[in-house]
Amino acid sequence: MDYAFHSKVIKAFMENIYSKAITVNNIVNDGEEYFSDTLWFIKDEGAIEGEVPDAFRNYVLAYKGNEKYIVPTQFVDKVPFVVTEYRKCYLKKADRKVWHLVTGIKQILLPPKIPNVREFVDNWNPVETTNQNTWTILKLIALSTRYMGSKLCVCSEPGAGKNIHFNIINEITRDTLVIGTPSIAKFETSLFYNKCINLNEMGKPKPDESDGIRDLIIWLGDQSVRYNKRSLAVKREMGSLDIGHISLVMTYNRKRNLKESAVFFDDLFSNPGAIRHRIPQFLFEGNVTEVIRDLSPYEASDLATKHSDKIKEIISGLIGLPEAIKQQKHGYDTSLLHNFTNRQRTNIQGLLDTIDAYCQTEDEFVEFICYLNNAKMMYDDMIKNEVQGSGVDDGRETKTHELKVTKVNALTTIEKDIL
Repeated sequence: MDYAFHSKVIKAFMENIYSKAITVNNIVNDGEEYFSDTLWFIKDEGAIEGEVPDAFRNYVLAYKGNEKYIVPTQFVDKVPFVVTEYRKCYLKKADRKVWHLVTGIKQILLPPKIPNVREFVDNWNPVETTNQNTWTILKLIALSTRYMGSKLCVCSEPGAGKNIHFNIINEITRDTLVIGTPSIAKFETSLFYNKCINLNEMGKPKPDESDGIRDLIIWLGDQSVRYNKRSLAVKREMGSLDIGHISLVMTYNRKRNLKESAVFFDDLFSNPGAIRHRIPQFLFEGNVTEVIRDLSPYEASDLATKHSDKIKEIISGLIGLPEAIKQQKHGYDTSLLHNFTNRQRTNIQGLLDTIDAYCQTEDEFVEFICYLNNAKMMYDDMIKNEVQGSGVDDGRETKTHELKVTKVNALTTIEKDIL
């Protein structure tokens, strides 16, 4: 493996950059907002109650090492940042916990570089796998979330590397959340601080939260502009979110690889059809065969130093990737996308644009479209034919769909064979 892409190596490298910075990971209490018009400011003569300026009255709380910070909401969208100005205070007169009211910051901006999309994707996290097509599409899915919001489901057998790319991206950007089963408050709050949310191997939500989480997934799938939040802990206005730039990718194992006692994703919520109608679901085959060795903190630190030049290139390329996709996409025809609703098409437009920029010819782009068509049909076949927990089908072979593409008088026709 290329250790420049090992998540622990990148984490060690980024910790040097973020060592003094407030990041989204430092914000506590699920980002709950508070309001105070007065605080007890610490001065030489003691704690004196004082009025808080209007711009700093709404805030969230953050911990950085042993220090505690009151972060005004006007700064929250600028994480990561280094605190340059603050005032020491208590939240209450009787409190003896010292807080730092942040009044000035310096934002950390990583330098972008416009990469060649094809080369950047091909060089991103190379590993040995049984299916290189699946590995490439998994990379494209994760990287497309930097360009435009995508909403889709990725299903595979265990060990396919469904969420490994999201973990790498998050170590660099700190705005990609990989989580299992979030509470409604955590889910809603994460939308304010992340460009992408990866619900990985989601379990059954609490009974009183199941409908709320389902409705939030549907809201994202609708690209709606309004959402009536359910959690009282989230005080920010959900309607102010530009959800077109927020990605939601749900990753989970196929039915036959789950224990009989486990709950498959489609069975987590009532009315699963409402989700399926909006968010496309794909089944990809293949798994990673290379053993990715765990690293001690000392090994990770040494490798971060050894690969520092390459990691810097990776970071700059990732930051510049959205502009690269915008500049390098060709505008290839997507009409061959088969059996997708209009909402489903909209929710993978960012992925389609990224594939477009990656492909060198329209014929290659058509092959990717057919691959997505096939993966979607395979998912439908899995739902109908696989027995959960069996490890294999119930005696009936899962149908495999192949899309054969031929050119006839400059017109493309599709022949669907069901084998």
